Amino acid sequence: MHLIGASLGGYGFFGEEIEYYKEALRLKELSCQGNIDKSVSASDTLHCMGFSMDNVGKSEEAIEYYDRALEIRIECLGQDDLRVAETLHNKGALLCEADRADEAMECLEEALRIRELHHGEEHESCADTMQWMGNLLRKHGDPSEALDYFKFALRIKQTRLGNDDIDVANTLFNTAVLLDDLEKYELSLIAYKEALRIRKLVLGEKNDEVADTLFCMGNVATVIENHDEALGYFKESISIREGLISEEDPTSQVIDDTLLFISNPRSLRPDLVSQYQKLIKCFEEALPLTKLLAGPNHKDVSRLLDRMGEVYKRLHDWDNAIGSFQGSLRARKEGKPEGPKDDKESALLMQRAGECHLYKNEYGRAKSIFQSALKILEQNLGRVTMPVASCTYCLGIAYYYLHDYTHSRLLFEECKRIQVQVVGDNNNLVARTLCWIARQHEKLDEHDIALEKYLSALRIYKLNK
Repeated sequence: MHLIGASLGGYGFFGEEIEYYKEALRLKELSCQGNIDKSVSASDTLHCMGFSMDNVGKSEEAIEYYDRALEIRIECLGQDDLRVAETLHNKGALLCEADRADEAMECLEEALRIRELHHGEEHESCADTMQWMGNLLRKHGDPSEALDYFKFALRIKQTRLGNDDIDVANTLFNTAVLLDDLEKYELSLIAYKEALRIRKLVLGEKNDEVADTLFCMGNVATVIENHDEALGYFKESISIREGLISEEDPTSQVIDDTLLFISNPRSLRPDLVSQYQKLIKCFEEALPLTKLLAGPNHKDVSRLLDRMGEVYKRLHDWDNAIGSFQGSLRARKEGKPEGPKDDKESALLMQRAGECHLYKNEYGRAKSIFQSALKILEQNLGRVTMPVASCTYCLGIAYYYLHDYTHSRLLFEECKRIQVQVVGDNNNLVARTLCWIARQHEKLDEHDIALEKYLSALRIYKLNK
């Protein structure tokens, strides 16, 4: 049971891992007739349960399991056993993250003593513990002293593991962060660059840790006013994050999603929220640099704001999304003093801002924006095009929530007419529009017609299933 649990944990199935560990612990307790305090094997399972609880974010429970494992290991193996050091190290790291500095340092110092006793100080396990002691001193002590710990840990890891090991990269990255705190930016950039080289070598070009490193490098280059270099780092980080997001969230590439509009926006998985938030931070750092280097109304500024708006929209940050779309629109118009200002791209930006007003329940404002956008789209594209159908659809939604069901139904009927001409009778988009038409008939107490429309939509959905 213990080995099965460990195998599941290796593949990231932490919930299942914990259940197997619990069952293993129950069986071990039975085998020693309830005297689990004398079972080294039970301490191994308790230690692993602590690690698993940490992986699922239950740090307090993790510390409790580590404490139980420690009691057994010290009792059965003695204070100086390496397994005691292992548990002390893990517990100390958890206490460090919980900002329980004194307890954390006590555990880490004892773990380091035991590891040095067995291996000498030139061992990678000692380097791991020293790095955590450095993290602790960075947060709660003397950053200069913390730097000494990081340097010592880095030297040991480079000697024992080689210069291209991912653990060396992680120590270099942490050292660079500390050098940032100490305002030693030239040195921190050197450390980040070496960490980046190793991470790209080991993890590949398109990796979250590579994107993190580039973001930090961009921040440092900004501080030392190397603006071109900084913008290059941010752009590369953005490109990686957008690629990672597109793999995890295929709908992120769908810009014109209004034909699938529903009253309650789709929620993102927590891991995707984190990725989108990191992407926004990259955009927010890249935007002022782009304005500085290219000019406030350059097309690159408009494009960047447009992409920011889409990310804010995914995060349901409607106000910032609206601000980004409006900023993009303003840059487009002011950046073309002699060209046409009301083109298709401008109308689509207006429409996306209008969608955000819909989500904010600002239906009158949304209606006004959609009407303006629709006029521009018709002038530029003609009537029978999908962008016009999309904007007509959104305008129908705005009228619906303003309780003007007659106008709403007419708009959805027009949307359906365009859709049928462009994509055919049996497209799911037509079915979705039919559902909205049915809702209008319901509101007008025309239930027989509403039922007919719902059944027509259902037939299309079944056909495309």
